[in-house]
Amino acid sequence: MFFPNCKKAVFVGAHTDDEMIVAGTLRKLVKLGIEVNLLVVSYAPIPGLNKAETIAVVRPEFLNAMEHIGIAGKNVHVIGLDPRTMPDHQNEIRQTVYDFVEREKPDLAFILSNQDDHQDHAILGKICEAVMKNRVPAVIRCHYPWDFINPGRRNFFVRLSADEFETKLAVIRAYKSQHFRYDYENLFTAIVQANGLATKNKLAEAFEIAYLISGQEEE
Repeated sequence: MFFPNCKKAVFVGAHTDDEMIVAGTLRKLVKLGIEVNLLVVSYAPIPGLNKAETIAVVRPEFLNAMEHIGIAGKNVHVIGLDPRTMPDHQNEIRQTVYDFVEREKPDLAFILSNQDDHQDHAILGKICEAVMKNRVPAVIRCHYPWDFINPGRRNFFVRLSADEFETKLAVIRAYKSQHFRYDYENLFTAIVQANGLATKNKLAEAFEIAYLISGQEEE
């Protein structure tokens, strides 16, 4: 069993709402007594609203999502950059991710893929892998299937219980401001069911192992 050896896990997202892709697994970790911390670069934008107006809408949605997963407010960190300027702030993001990793010293990290078609996701994925190399024993890439032409990279599946899946749906529903983008609930329901079918289970989330270091460190 993979997770019982883990004491602390982190997720690093480009935007509030990115955690919906791993919400069921994060809920599983919390239920197992594993400390979960989040670092997010920016608030998910809303067309027609400025930064302050966006934060006023999205921050309560984000905190509601965290409550559903069971992650304490003290374990949530948002840099608050404008997502449209993320490419111009890569050094700042890199330093923040480094400081976060050094402070939390996680056993396990879920990050976005550096192969994602979304520029913000790809930039952050690349930064995270560079920073976490030799610092985090297990780094797992999260995929938005619609952001890949060839998403055949999944090699790590996490079975979800019914309540963990319901948590995922609750997180998706929390972001009412983002429902204009996609029918996230039906999309992720289909994906989770397909992942379950692929692994002879009912429900599952699927990821890609960037790397995994096994064994205890020698004294």
